[in-house]
Amino acid sequence: MNKTNPNSIEILFHQPGHLKGVTRILQSNDFLFTGGDDGRICIWDLYLKKEVACLYAHNSAISDIQKLNGLNIIATSSKELEIKLWSLDDFNLLSSKKAHSTAIIGAKPWKNRLISAGRDNMLKKWVLEENNLVEEARLKMPDMDNFFIFDDWIVISNHDGLVSILDANDFNSTKYLKITKSIVIKAIKKASNYIKSFHKKDPHSLLLNLARRNGFPLTSFKILDGYIIFGHQFGLVSIWSKERMKLIETFFVHDKHITGIEVVDNILFTTALDLSASIFDLEKKELLKYEKFASRPLSLLKTEKEDLVVGLESGKILMLNQKLEMINEQDSIVGISSACISPKHIGISFNNGDVAIYNHKFDLIHRKKLHDKSVIGIYYFKNRFISVGEDNKISFFNEKLEVIKNMILSTKTTNVSQAKQYITLTSNQVLDLNKDEIIKGEISRQTEREFNSLDIMRFKITIGDLLIELNIDPQDTNSIFKFQEFYGEELFDSIRKIADSIIQTPYYKNSSSSVISSEKA
Repeated sequence: MNKTNPNSIEILFHQPGHLKGVTRILQSNDFLFTGGDDGRICIWDLYLKKEVACLYAHNSAISDIQKLNGLNIIATSSKELEIKLWSLDDFNLLSSKKAHSTAIIGAKPWKNRLISAGRDNMLKKWVLEENNLVEEARLKMPDMDNFFIFDDWIVISNHDGLVSILDANDFNSTKYLKITKSIVIKAIKKASNYIKSFHKKDPHSLLLNLARRNGFPLTSFKILDGYIIFGHQFGLVSIWSKERMKLIETFFVHDKHITGIEVVDNILFTTALDLSASIFDLEKKELLKYEKFASRPLSLLKTEKEDLVVGLESGKILMLNQKLEMINEQDSIVGISSACISPKHIGISFNNGDVAIYNHKFDLIHRKKLHDKSVIGIYYFKNRFISVGEDNKISFFNEKLEVIKNMILSTKTTNVSQAKQYITLTSNQVLDLNKDEIIKGEISRQTEREFNSLDIMRFKITIGDLLIELNIDPQDTNSIFKFQEFYGEELFDSIRKIADSIIQTPYYKNSSSSVISSEKA
């Protein structure tokens, strides 16, 4: 709810969570940050019980979330070209910088700098000046796939499995990390006792199928006292001495790419693309447990309380204890596709074919799947709701979501919109709601102009949420009278009730790119 214009009211219907895959998780102070394939960054309390804020951060998958050293600022990057800086005081966007010419792999803090890498094969160092990123140095690194930073070292992995270490001060190369084939063969033989796909398979053939030209690319990373643990593609884990970067141990815990690594008291926790999390005893070199999930885990974090947070490809977030037992969860959301208003209710449609009826306080009354594909639009006219779906079906239903009748279209709909009793379906087909007939032609310009001139309420869809804009000027009695005459007094009263519900809205737009909880505010 944003009252920057005294005659304009914004009411947000916000769905906490992610539309799809949770790719990054960060803990900072009392907050958990989750970044998704939907471009959202959701900010939760430590136990996932409450979403504190949501950033409409990017338009593509989040590749990194990092807190800048010594500052109350987080940096975010995605498959887009920009790195964005956000304030942790009010969750507002501070600045945005076009950092690379292609997708950004990540952006990580080092001392009072930020180091980023992109698919453009560029490694860049940035300094912060008045909340803006200024490039300080760059180096071309072919075929970068992933990178990590510890102390003054940058570890870079490419697609072929080559792992190089650079000095973060001057970007000079120091050495390469190498795991010999004989060591991997031994690891495959040991893993054949507990990984089914390795059982009774020739280890040399498996190595040929799994390894890239220079080995196993890095996927995840964890620093311990004196040690560094890397997760690799195809389930390999390697342990190195931190001081000498000498290989100590290698073993397999999965047969698919590892997506996360955490360690608690000599127990290794991993997640991988085989739909599982594992518990591995580092001292005994023994696999203790596998836990399967409904969808692939893409990210893993150990909280300061030593619980585990797992982000799934479905958009679901799980909080588990060290036995991989559920503590709490946040389910994924479904994107909103359209909305309309009736005298007593608000109708909302979703991308999965669902239609829902809410009261003016946005309490859910009914929800039902009416279409096999996404709903293109939902409308109201004369005591009936009408939904148009990508499955070429038009449904007529009442406020209880009881279907009155269906119509099947012979052609695909394009540019669906309503102007009073008409719904445009294609460039030359219109649904007449007075007769429930599809007629040839188009809505007259006069009707369209009249409809648009009385448009005091607009529905806007943004990354899974619904924003209702109300432009009501109490002094403009002429416009209000025209609206009542055109739509009817009952519908105008419904708009008034929505406006009155603003004080009960649990979330509001903090800015054009952030949503905040009313409790937090």
